[in-house]
Amino acid sequence: MPQPNEQFTNKRLDRSSSLRRRILRTVIVVIGVILLLLLIAFVLMKPFTVSEKTVSELEKGELVFADRIGRMFADYERGDLLVYEVYEADRAIKCAGRIAALPGERVSVTGGRIYIDGILLDESSYASFFPSDIECELRLGEKELLLLPDSREEIYSVADYVCGYSDIIGEIRFRRSEEHTSELQSLLRIS
Repeated sequence: MPQPNEQFTNKRLDRSSSLRRRILRTVIVVIGVILLLLLIAFVLMKPFTVSEKTVSELEKGELVFADRIGRMFADYERGDLLVYEVYEADRAIKCAGRIAALPGERVSVTGGRIYIDGILLDESSYASFFPSDIECELRLGEKELLLLPDSREEIYSVADYVCGYSDIIGEIRFRRSEEHTSELQSLLRIS
C-alpha cells in the first residue's frame, strides 16, 4: 500500500505532466496556425503591390493577393481581375488586368468598342473606350486570354494584351488599402 507522501507526489507528477501536455498541444496548434498562414501567404496566394492604376477597383500602392491555385478548380470568367507578367527586355513586370475575352473567342475592336464573336461587350460600368482610330481583329488561342486595363486611352495595339495561361500569376482575391500596405510589405518583405 502506498504511503500518503507517495500518493501526494504521484498526484503532483500527474498534474505537472498534464500541464506540460496541454502546453505542448497549445504550442503545436500555434505553430500549425503560423505555418498555415505562411503557406497561404506565400504558396497559395502571391502578394503584389499595384504599381499603377490599371483597373478601376485597384488604387496605386494597394496590396493585393493573387490566388495561384483557383484555376485548378474553376475556369476564369470574363470580368475577373488577374495579375500577370509581361516581359520587357530582361525583366518581368507584374500587371493587373480584367478578362475581356476567353480562349477561342474572336475579338474585334472598331469605333472605340470591343466585340466578342460579333457581339458588343458591355463594359460601360468600369472601362473607357479605345481610341477611335484603333481597328483590329484577332482570335485567341486555346490557352490565351485578353487582359485589358480599364483605362484604354493609351492602348495602341490590342494584341499586346493577349496573355498566355503560363504568364498568369493568379486571380486577385484579397486587397489591402494603401494605408495598411507599408506595414504588410515590411512584414512580408515584398516590394
